[in-house]
Amino acid sequence: MSRAPCFTPTFAVSRVVGWCANVLEQAQGGRSSARRRGTSVRRPADPRARACRCFPALASLVCRG
Repeated sequence: MSRAPCFTPTFAVSRVVGWCANVLEQAQGGRSSARRRGTSVRRPADPRARACRCFPALASLVCRG
Protein backbone atom coordinates (compact mmCIF):
# COMPACT_ATOMS: atom_id res chain seq x y z
CA MET A 1 0.00 0.00 0.00
CA SER A 2 1.31 3.39 -0.97
CA ARG A 3 1.73 6.11 1.66
CA ALA A 4 1.07 8.98 -0.77
CA PRO A 5 -2.77 9.00 -0.45
CA CYS A 6 -2.49 9.60 3.31
CA PHE A 7 -0.20 12.62 3.05
CA THR A 8 -2.84 15.32 2.43
CA PRO A 9 -5.30 14.22 5.15
CA THR A 10 -2.46 13.81 7.66
CA PHE A 11 -1.16 17.28 6.83
CA ALA A 12 -4.65 18.83 7.15
CA VAL A 13 -5.31 17.16 10.50
CA SER A 14 -1.97 18.30 11.88
CA ARG A 15 -2.67 21.90 10.83
CA VAL A 16 -6.09 21.88 12.50
CA VAL A 17 -4.61 20.45 15.70
CA GLY A 18 -1.97 23.20 15.68
CA TRP A 19 -4.57 25.94 15.18
CA CYS A 20 -6.70 24.53 18.02
CA ALA A 21 -3.67 24.45 20.33
CA ASN A 22 -2.92 28.08 19.44
CA VAL A 23 -6.51 29.16 20.19
CA LEU A 24 -6.48 27.31 23.52
CA GLU A 25 -3.15 28.88 24.50
CA GLN A 26 -4.43 32.38 23.73
CA ALA A 27 -7.70 31.72 25.59
CA GLN A 28 -5.75 30.70 28.70
CA GLY A 29 -3.95 34.03 28.72
CA GLY A 30 -0.72 32.81 27.21
CA ARG A 31 1.54 35.05 25.22
CA SER A 32 -0.04 35.87 21.90
CA SER A 33 2.19 35.88 18.87
CA ALA A 34 -0.10 38.54 17.36
CA ARG A 35 0.60 41.03 20.12
CA ARG A 36 2.87 43.77 18.87
CA ARG A 37 5.99 44.58 20.84
CA GLY A 38 7.94 47.79 20.63
CA THR A 39 7.01 51.45 20.50
CA SER A 40 3.33 52.33 20.36
CA VAL A 41 3.68 54.66 17.37
CA ARG A 42 5.44 53.59 14.21
CA ARG A 43 6.83 56.21 11.90
CA PRO A 44 6.65 55.34 8.20
CA ALA A 45 10.00 54.97 6.49
CA ASP A 46 11.06 57.50 3.88
CA PRO A 47 11.00 55.68 0.52
CA ARG A 48 13.70 57.94 -0.94
CA ALA A 49 16.10 57.19 1.92
CA ARG A 50 15.50 53.47 1.43
CA ALA A 51 16.08 53.80 -2.31
CA CYS A 52 19.39 55.56 -1.66
CA ARG A 53 20.51 52.80 0.72
CA CYS A 54 19.28 49.80 -1.23
CA PHE A 55 19.80 50.86 -4.82
CA PRO A 56 23.05 52.80 -5.19
CA ALA A 57 22.66 52.87 -8.97
CA LEU A 58 19.53 55.00 -8.58
CA ALA A 59 21.09 57.30 -6.00
CA SER A 60 22.07 59.90 -8.59
CA LEU A 61 18.46 60.10 -9.79
CA VAL A 62 16.69 60.13 -6.44
CA CYS A 63 19.11 61.19 -3.70
CA ARG A 64 20.41 64.62 -2.95
CA GLY A 65 23.85 65.32 -1.73
